[in-house]
Amino acid sequence: AIANQMTQRMFSQKHLDAGVNTEKYLLESVPVFYLAPDHKSLLVDNYLQISNVESGALVYQNLVRSIVDSGDENKSIGVDQLFSYAADAFSISLAAAVIDIENLELDTQAQKTFRYNLAGERRFERGTLIDNACRFTVIRTLRNSVMTFPKPSNQVSDCAMQLSTYN
Repeated sequence: AIANQMTQRMFSQKHLDAGVNTEKYLLESVPVFYLAPDHKSLLVDNYLQISNVESGALVYQNLVRSIVDSGDENKSIGVDQLFSYAADAFSISLAAAVIDIENLELDTQAQKTFRYNLAGERRFERGTLIDNACRFTVIRTLRNSVMTFPKPSNQVSDCAMQLSTYN
């Protein structure tokens, strides 16, 4: 479901109307996946580079870290679910890159501290909010990389109507 939503966003009518020709760009991706020690979260560090095929000019380059979790504190990611979670993490990282490209002119002075859970621990990251998507938050960190992490489950239920518009 996430992959379909992100594909729609990446190749939306807005991009087509703007005359974006996707055949002239090369996307190179080097994803590295990690399973959290408690097996409840999967991370991908995806190094992305987009270059113009004709000129070879670098258009975009960044590291995107995406975290997906099982959605339940008592549920681990099983071996049979790894591929599905990896696909979600990868597609979310691509979507986060698109969101970052759309917001490159964002004011980086409005930094704040973001909290998220990983491997049963509360983690903190300082950065700028890029997008507050339905299931996850996208930020630009102080190291200028992009990071996504899932919202708490009590905030996700509020966006069921938003998700249905993509299907």
